[in-house]
Amino acid sequence: MTEADRSVWVHADNSIYHRRLLVLAPFMVVGALLFGVRLAIGRPTSEGAGWWAAPATLIGLLLPLLFIAALLILRRLNACLVLENGTLYACNALRRWVRIADVDDLTGLHPVDVVVSSDQSRPDRMVITRNGQRPYVIDTRIWQQDEIRLLWRRLKVPCSRPTRPDYAELRKLFPGVRMPWLHVHPGPVIAMGSLATVAYIVLVVQLAFAG
Repeated sequence: MTEADRSVWVHADNSIYHRRLLVLAPFMVVGALLFGVRLAIGRPTSEGAGWWAAPATLIGLLLPLLFIAALLILRRLNACLVLENGTLYACNALRRWVRIADVDDLTGLHPVDVVVSSDQSRPDRMVITRNGQRPYVIDTRIWQQDEIRLLWRRLKVPCSRPTRPDYAELRKLFPGVRMPWLHVHPGPVIAMGSLATVAYIVLVVQLAFAG
């Protein structure tokens, strides 16, 4: 078997999610501390839990973090892109396999940064065009970079120059292309995130300082 005939496995890279967690972590820690203090000292109408508040607060903080960590571990262990026997596959964190296309049906690779608002874009996407099927979009940031570069070389299909279209232009350039709703509608996403943050802060303050 020659090097060109070997399978190519592209493994997941969770670095981008780790950076986002680092941004959220201070808010979670402060909220947990405020809640723990109130739980420990109690209210005028009820006795506090004392030192028992510490393990309760720790559990409340760790449970969501453990849930997120479990999802990231599953993605790191299971998610992959695979080129094998002339066919390109994708597998998600829950081991659901999708056949993207036979290599012979691929027509091109198109690197794009998709503009979704006046101040936001979705960078480093690769649009894979294929005969008889809608284009397939891969976020290259969430895969091991050396492995995904090897995959692009091994596909041996034309690669266009990087472009920066907005989402409407992307859909005209590549009819049938799809991206997740959350990725291309930043306004509602920011609004929902802001409301969730405010609700969390109000809840924590009420629990911590309500008399």
